[in-house]
Amino acid sequence: MKLVFTIFALAGCLFTVAQKANTIIAKANELYKKGDVKNAEAAYNEALKVDGKNTIALYNKGNSLFKQNQFGEASKQYQTTVENTTNSELQAMAYFNKAVAEIKQQQFQEALQSLKQSLKLNNSDEQARENLQKLLTEINKQKTKENKPEKK
Repeated sequence: MKLVFTIFALAGCLFTVAQKANTIIAKANELYKKGDVKNAEAAYNEALKVDGKNTIALYNKGNSLFKQNQFGEASKQYQTTVENTTNSELQAMAYFNKAVAEIKQQQFQEALQSLKQSLKLNNSDEQARENLQKLLTEINKQKTKENKPEKK
């Protein structure tokens, strides 16, 4: 009987933690929608203090970092999202956004791998497919430029 009570008590605590984190995330989402991405990031951090593995907070924090042009940090945040979720749709979105952040940093080979992972998880994503094609074109242009002898 004590075991059953303990299980219910623990389940209640876990529900309360998730509920509190979700309330903070809702507040953060409102800030993000209003364009207040810096305070949204702070709110996502607050939610992550309550529930450090909340994948929505992890992903949305990446989005707020991206909007602040903190592409390196955003890329790391998307990778953390991928590592902490089993939801393939969320993983695909995180890989896609990670690729865009990597492109912004001129990290084309890393972006190539991220886009491939995104498409592996969601092969019907036309935007990912288009970005992959554009990226391959850019990589080929750079290779051509590197192999072209300079005129004297």
